[in-house]
Amino acid sequence: MISQRMLAKIGQTGIPVVNVANACATGATAFRDAWMTIKAVVQIGVEHARNHGTTFKQFAKVSVKNHHHSTMNPKSMYRVETPLEEDMGAEIISCPNTKLMCSINVDSSAAAVLASEATTKRLGLMDRAVKVRASEMGSNPFMARQLAMPDFSPLPAWAPKTPMNKPASAPGI
Repeated sequence: MISQRMLAKIGQTGIPVVNVANACATGATAFRDAWMTIKAVVQIGVEHARNHGTTFKQFAKVSVKNHHHSTMNPKSMYRVETPLEEDMGAEIISCPNTKLMCSINVDSSAAAVLASEATTKRLGLMDRAVKVRASEMGSNPFMARQLAMPDFSPLPAWAPKTPMNKPASAPGI
């Protein structure tokens, strides 16, 4: 709940936040969650647009409305109205979103831009893309009393056998 507490301290409440804490796998877990979400959202978005006729212009109108509202917020980082044509003509970041439709709030962080294969092809970025073929997660097997996970990495034949690096199958682990 650290994200929610941090945002509450600066008055940013009601914003969807996901906390990811998975020891050394936190970054990989966050990446996987984003990848799985894109796969689901792309499917939902395609179905919604197909079933309801949602257009690029309608997405742009949302951005125009948001930019208009920003002009009335003295704490907004970007208080400039943008005409519909300018929003629609800006660089596509992730279809259907143009640069002017995206958030400009940027602090330091690591990032990976994830996009569906169809979007990557449409934007002509296949030569720069890295395909995520799979992402797996699992949990440790249940053991009635397990104070620490054993080290399953094989020791090289030349490694000395000491209490600190005995193989996982050794008694006492």
